[in-house]
Amino acid sequence: MGFKEGFFWGGATAANQYEGGWNEGGRGPALTDFTTGGSVKEPRKVTWIDKDGNVHATPQVHFDDALPEGGDHYACLDDYLYPNHEGTDFYHHYKEDIKLFADMGFKMFR
Repeated sequence: MGFKEGFFWGGATAANQYEGGWNEGGRGPALTDFTTGGSVKEPRKVTWIDKDGNVHATPQVHFDDALPEGGDHYACLDDYLYPNHEGTDFYHHYKEDIKLFADMGFKMFR
């Protein structure tokens, strides 16, 4: 059994897993930029600072995408890993990545 004539092989990526360049090129921040890595034992967390300067790392599962009002703000904190900042860094490697897709015979990329 083979593929029908005209079948296209292609590839796709998810921006938050792949992009890199999280703070470059005029891109605004997304919630994933403030979301830490997690594990089986430790959930991913959203990091933020409240109006009084207190640091918070709220488990993502309990976070509703909105901070309390009054000066609270999302923040990247030194003691946490933010894997979405790097991804596989398509931002800096897109030409070679797209060439790799083409070399594999892919005709589409999303």
